[in-house]
Amino acid sequence: MASNRVFISYKHENPWVAMAGKFRIKLANYAAAWNLDYFIDTAQIVPGDPWRGGVNEALSGCTHFLCLLCDTYWESVECRRELDSALKRRAAGEKVRVLFVLAEPMKPSYLRFNDDGSAVGDVSTVGDFHFLGPYDKQARRVALRKLKPDAWGDAIESMLTVLKKTLAAS
Repeated sequence: MASNRVFISYKHENPWVAMAGKFRIKLANYAAAWNLDYFIDTAQIVPGDPWRGGVNEALSGCTHFLCLLCDTYWESVECRRELDSALKRRAAGEKVRVLFVLAEPMKPSYLRFNDDGSAVGDVSTVGDFHFLGPYDKQARRVALRKLKPDAWGDAIESMLTVLKKTLAAS
């Protein structure tokens, strides 16, 4: 079993499915060299199989939780359940790194963790997030969706350079 296990969490709608698929392809390219496995439901869960058990198993064993942030992610009960699971594990002292990708510009009111606005675990403000990016040449965070889909691969490759550093630090 690989020592680094990445869980890719995203909203099941376009363009997020395509974006998550790009991350899967890029991670597959580095899996052997970086000693990692990845979980993305579309690749690991067979249609017709009970999906919740597979997701829960992958969540409980991931070392890195990669979250593609968008407004509809926050509106999704299942997406928030996945994120809360990773944050709770982190707060309990388990070694899980929560990594965020800004998939689209987000409404600031959505950047909260519980219905009452309180944080799960030790993350309380957007400033506490560990963003992989993407970033522009002036090191400003930009939304991946602002790029044309044919440029996603380059942006993801850049973000994976940062991920590689977190794998080495694990």
